[in-house]
Amino acid sequence: MGGLETKKAPRGREEFKRYQGIMNVLARIFLCFPRKARVFLFDFCRNINGKKGIAIRYILLKTLAKECGQNVAIFEGVYVRNIEQISFGSNVSIHAMSYIEGAGGIMLGNHVAIANGVSLISTEHNYSNPSIPIKDQGIELAPIVIEDDVWIGSRAVILSGNRIRKGSIIGAGAVVTKDVEEYLICVGVPARPVKDRHSL
Repeated sequence: MGGLETKKAPRGREEFKRYQGIMNVLARIFLCFPRKARVFLFDFCRNINGKKGIAIRYILLKTLAKECGQNVAIFEGVYVRNIEQISFGSNVSIHAMSYIEGAGGIMLGNHVAIANGVSLISTEHNYSNPSIPIKDQGIELAPIVIEDDVWIGSRAVILSGNRIRKGSIIGAGAVVTKDVEEYLICVGVPARPVKDRHSL
């Protein structure tokens, strides 16, 4: 067994660099299609697995998002609504079965990792008048900002109007209802800080 060498699988960003040129060319070609057609294709390709699906979604994302950096991986089963109001930094991953509602505006920084089943909701129902059904009172829009180097754990929920500052971690199942300061680890419902990463 001695002498056997193990090889590391290439990271996504390394593979991205290899095909970046052709994906940029394809994005420019897709810009010739009407926006509605590109949105339809993006939704139609939602459940394509593997690298092919990630590449197709990235190419379309480049033509649809407010801003889109390099090496943005949207995995299968992710729902993205009002994509034109969302800015993506570079080296962003959004894993399977997440739900992103961008109507109120969403900004994702660089090196953001979003685990499976996460919800980012930049809208909220009005409910101040008890004599009117909640669904008839309209909605309020408020942006979500997720700064650089943030990790959001499985099934976490980020509500509208909140900022998660750089270096923070949101634990699995947490619900973020207020701003999170830099380098904090937050857990629970509602999310609360339990550790500062500088103290680890």
